[in-house]
Amino acid sequence: MDLVYLGGVPEAGKTLIGKSINPKFDFIKYINGGVRKHALAREIYKKDLSVLNQKESQRINGLFLDEIIEADFSNKLVLIDSHYTCPLKNRSFVRLIPERLMDNLGMYILVCASPDIIVNRRVSAGKLGIKTNLEFVKMELLKEEEDARKLSRGFLESIDNSLPLDLAVDNLEGILRRRFPDYFNVA
Repeated sequence: MDLVYLGGVPEAGKTLIGKSINPKFDFIKYINGGVRKHALAREIYKKDLSVLNQKESQRINGLFLDEIIEADFSNKLVLIDSHYTCPLKNRSFVRLIPERLMDNLGMYILVCASPDIIVNRRVSAGKLGIKTNLEFVKMELLKEEEDARKLSRGFLESIDNSLPLDLAVDNLEGILRRRFPDYFNVA
């Protein structure tokens, strides 16, 4: 099993790209982190994931990653759709990946899009307030990239999801082929 962290800010397109590449290859296992982490937050803290503090958020992310590491995904390339950082109510950001789990992640892929596109996607999804403020989104993108670079230890690639979906998925496939050729050589 090899773990690939597919990160990016909300509405960057991680889920769409991850779900689009998953059916193309039977050795790719796509996992939507948000779904499981929301359930863990409700189960453990009886709160929504979005209102957890820094310590609680890191604990939930650690439990989520522990579950994946302990699962039997032998001979699988596991794409974990999640975030590197999360904005808190005071506009600071918290890193979500616990230090103790960083060596388990074989690669980090940052899904990006222009701030304008992200704001438009968020508005279309019905999100309002600070998360649709262009300056906030620019700050969020910078913080996400900064943390991704710190965490990746040289194994960071980016995908521009401002492109048409098929090109973004092709870019992801190319990145995975270069980093994990053994999976593709067998297929």
